Amino acid sequence: MDTLAAKRSFEWMALGNGVAVRNYHGDNGSAFTSREFNRHILDMEQGFTFSGVGAHHQNGVAERAIRTVVTRARVMMLHAALRWPAMTDASLWPMALSHSVHLWNITPKEESGLAPLEIFASSKFQFPIVQGQHVWGCPVYVLDPRLQDGKKIPKWQPRSRRGMFVGYSKDHATSIGCVLNVTTKSITPQFHMVYDDWFSTVANEGLAPPPNWQDLVENASEIVLEDPMTAPDLHVEWMDATELAKHRRHM
Repeated sequence: MDTLAAKRSFEWMALGNGVAVRNYHGDNGSAFTSREFNRHILDMEQGFTFSGVGAHHQNGVAERAIRTVVTRARVMMLHAALRWPAMTDASLWPMALSHSVHLWNITPKEESGLAPLEIFASSKFQFPIVQGQHVWGCPVYVLDPRLQDGKKIPKWQPRSRRGMFVGYSKDHATSIGCVLNVTTKSITPQFHMVYDDWFSTVANEGLAPPPNWQDLVENASEIVLEDPMTAPDLHVEWMDATELAKHRRHM
């Protein structure tokens, strides 16, 4: 049951922030009134209260937050579609919505100066995370790990592969971006990228580097390694035919 899976996932996240969930408040949807859900609530010794029929104001904080993140996600997708029409794809809606929730959780509120996640966890961020965010849907260039490892690659082989930034990985450090491969349409976490937040390289489809490439490399390049001593292998989804054949021979 998807609702139970989401409940367990939320509670694991809450425990990681030192919060134990004791009670829920929701509407009268079938997911919350099902036998399986209520049995799980009882097993966990938790409480659950319901809003009145049509009384959305009784859960106003959550309803307003949902409206905000949905609207932001829609705007992000429209913005990306306007700036990079070739990559317009409605199937990316879940990624846009997830990124919108991420931004909501880390953005400080004007009245308190605290982000919702800081309030939830009762602790402040060590540094302002929101300053390091990137524009959803922007082009990113995944650099070949062999170059960052001090090795050389063939002279005419591209130094990077272009992808599309669709949010941050949930299985790695929060600064590691997930990138959509524009050819295979797969989404993988990447560790060494150049972000083009202004979509300035979209029009450049040729082999020649875009005019502002040097500025992007100097000012928009990020290397995020969980283990700084080793560079990760280039994911197979980003390999060309020659690299993929070599990779398979060494498996």
